[in-house]
Amino acid sequence: MRCKTGILLAAVLLVVAMGCPAQQAPETAAGKQFAAWLAAFNSGLRRYQSDGEPWKPDWLCYYFINDAVSPSFVIDVSEHYERKREALDCHVSQFRRAEPGVVETRLNAPQFRQLIESRDAQFGALAGVRWAEGIVVREPVVRPSLMKGA
Repeated sequence: MRCKTGILLAAVLLVVAMGCPAQQAPETAAGKQFAAWLAAFNSGLRRYQSDGEPWKPDWLCYYFINDAVSPSFVIDVSEHYERKREALDCHVSQFRRAEPGVVETRLNAPQFRQLIESRDAQFGALAGVRWAEGIVVREPVVRPSLMKGA
């Protein structure tokens, strides 16, 4: 599977997405949140030395890694779910205990894939689609009206 770097870089200019802090050790979550804030802040400074032009992301979004809390919104990924499975398969060494004596973790437990897929199926069922990814944001999601199609 090849990485579509150009597409990813174009999207990163608008949105910074990172693992949900509620699923990480407190020091890891705090460090990542600070790093993301600092990167977003510095990226907008005109005198900051960098290879590109100054820019500011529209918002910071958090995706789920292995647990789930109530999402701020979900994205219908039904059309792309097989691609997610392929991406997970690219990192199979992280999700299996290949050798005897390897410490069991949540990531390398046999049920990990089931955990991910059941969460995505649940979010999908709640949204009326087959598969959905949950996203958490800090600020309110603004809609133009109460009407669903608006």
